[in-house]
Amino acid sequence: MSTINYIVKVASAKFTIDDAVAPKLTFRDGDTYVFDQADSSNAGHILQFSATSNNSGSSEYTTGVTKTGTAGQAGAKTTIITSGSTTDTLYYYSSGGGTYGEEFSNSGYNTSTDDLLKPIVGASSTAEKWGPMINHNIDQIVPKSGGTYTGAVRLGNLTTTERDALTPVVGMIIYNTTIGTLQQYNSQGWASIDSPPSITSFTYPGSATALDPAGEISLASSSTTNTDATVTVSSTTNLTPGMTVSGTGIPSNTTIIEVTNSTTLELSANATATGTVTLTFNSQTVVITGTNFQVGATVTIDNTAPTTVTRDSGTQITITGTPAKSAATYTNGLKVTNPTGLSALADIVYDALPAWTTAAGSLGTFVDGSYTNSSSPTIRIVAAEGSDTIDYAQTNSAGVVNTDGVAGLVLGTTGANAGYLTGTLSGTEGTTYNFYAKPTDDEGQVGAVRLFNIISGHPATGGNISTYGSYVVHTFLLSDTGDYFTPASSLAVEYVLIGGGGGGGDQGSAGSGGGGAGGFAWSNSTFSANDYTITVGAGGAGGNGSPDVGDTGGQSKIIGPSFSFIVSGGGYGGSNAVGGDGGSGGGGGHNGAGGSGDYLNHTPDEGQDGGAGGGGTSGEAGGGGGGAYPGSAGIGQAGVSGSGGYGGDGGSGWYGALNMSAADTTSLYESAGVGVDVSGTRYVGGGGGGGIGGTWGPKGDGGVGGGGNGAGNEGTAATNGVDNTGSGGGANGGTDPGPAGDGGNGFVIIRYAA
Repeated sequence: MSTINYIVKVASAKFTIDDAVAPKLTFRDGDTYVFDQADSSNAGHILQFSATSNNSGSSEYTTGVTKTGTAGQAGAKTTIITSGSTTDTLYYYSSGGGTYGEEFSNSGYNTSTDDLLKPIVGASSTAEKWGPMINHNIDQIVPKSGGTYTGAVRLGNLTTTERDALTPVVGMIIYNTTIGTLQQYNSQGWASIDSPPSITSFTYPGSATALDPAGEISLASSSTTNTDATVTVSSTTNLTPGMTVSGTGIPSNTTIIEVTNSTTLELSANATATGTVTLTFNSQTVVITGTNFQVGATVTIDNTAPTTVTRDSGTQITITGTPAKSAATYTNGLKVTNPTGLSALADIVYDALPAWTTAAGSLGTFVDGSYTNSSSPTIRIVAAEGSDTIDYAQTNSAGVVNTDGVAGLVLGTTGANAGYLTGTLSGTEGTTYNFYAKPTDDEGQVGAVRLFNIISGHPATGGNISTYGSYVVHTFLLSDTGDYFTPASSLAVEYVLIGGGGGGGDQGSAGSGGGGAGGFAWSNSTFSANDYTITVGAGGAGGNGSPDVGDTGGQSKIIGPSFSFIVSGGGYGGSNAVGGDGGSGGGGGHNGAGGSGDYLNHTPDEGQDGGAGGGGTSGEAGGGGGGAYPGSAGIGQAGVSGSGGYGGDGGSGWYGALNMSAADTTSLYESAGVGVDVSGTRYVGGGGGGGIGGTWGPKGDGGVGGGGNGAGNEGTAATNGVDNTGSGGGANGGTDPGPAGDGGNGFVIIRYAA
């Protein structure tokens, strides 16, 4: 059993018990109650017991009572040990008379009208005699024998408003009917006595592991038009393609596909109504899993509430419309709070979305061919988000992933090919191929859908376009004369030109000179975005009569704004006199000198001199036309007249454009479709062979690179220079009636890096 100690004082003619003024007291059988009267105010007032109020019966109750010392002095006290025989209702009073005391009672326990378990001290009208239960422990409250209570205790029911009207002291306990929870008052204030909620996990939107800092954006006074995807809003700030859109008249799963300007958007679906509405963008959903989520629970993220909180069950809450926050990890930033005030916390992350660094629109113009992540050039789109690795996906305008490809190319999604268009481009010249793409970062966040395109074609137009290696080649032949080479923008180019070959001479039965090769030269420059007029030199006609010199070949040219590059045509073959000057000189007639080459003084020389005629009065022989080879081999061979004579061979052509190797030049010529293959190497600019009269001797052979053969005792006619080589025509001679061979047409080649 228990010992209960009270401090007794006297104030205003009343005993105070533990500072309560004459309170009604209760006792339990078997407990010991000690009333300490050491305080000096007790002098003359010994606390005693009686069966009547204030001892009106003048009979002190002394059973189990012991009085020690002198009231008002140290050690003074009155002690009563209660038992089953103690009178149920006693009164404490002062030995000095007056009305100093109150009840001290115990007559069993019962239930009050408001279901509180209280001791019965008399009639039901005096049930309040429960009193303050000063210094009694809760174990003193026990169920009435035979009653329905089995040890339970019901405390006072108060609303939050009623609770707040109290003057609380530490240790108070109530049942708060507003929130349905026991509450205690401690040094920090009212606190609920309940199990707190807990957060075991939560899911970010989609497959992301972070939230979008933009948060949900709600724009009032937005305008929609039925059957139209164009929407007007107050501001498009922070709105990006790919964001979700919802609102009256907006179909489900609609997204932004284009931010047109500061107030206009294009949606992935047409509106179904016309009106002024509130549109909500970028709604994100977070599902929280845990325990003890109570009805009325609230959620905040870094102290800001989301748009909607739905308690799905005691273990799940769904929130939508996350607030805008700076990119960061918010420690304990996700908070679920029950109506009891108890809460659960978890870290939550906001992370920036990947942003495009590649501008929307055209990635450039690309020629057909193979593209890899290391080709030259590459085709690539790039997005970034800090140090994250970015993955990519091709989509439609609404951000739905597809694998349509782009004119034979495939967008790499991950790894080394991420962001690259690889494969074999096979497009139509000048056609624009559009495609949409979206980036995803390490947190699974998806950036804006962006529209890109590639143009199938070349950075310039004009001529016959081909490619080889890492170069684009524009080839202009005679039929392209007057055409333009037109870059789309400033473009570094290299060019190779050869003029038309000169025609061979005709002296009937006497030998004549072969035509010279057209001038052969090259260089490089940077062309602006303008038209550059192309002229391709035609081969000169061979002589046709006795005597008749051949025609000089035509010049080949590139002429543009403040720019010109010209090569000479080949010199004509002489009939019975000198050969014509030209890019390479024409061979001299049987009585003439060869023509001079390098007519326009290029560096290196654009061609060589023609060979001289053999002279004499019988079996006269003509010289060979000069060729393009930069050395003695390019000089036309002199004719030799008379018995054992022969027509001079044409000078050798060459391959060495742009100072390249034979193999590299051959690749260029093969791409352009020009030149003559000689043992795997392509040559151009051979001189025409000279002729010899009658049956005196053999013809002169055309120079390597397409030079026409002369005519001699073989009985064959002179041949033309090969077109698209700028080679000279063969001279007439022998017994052939003519005419002499025509010079071959020239070409203009322009190339640049793909």
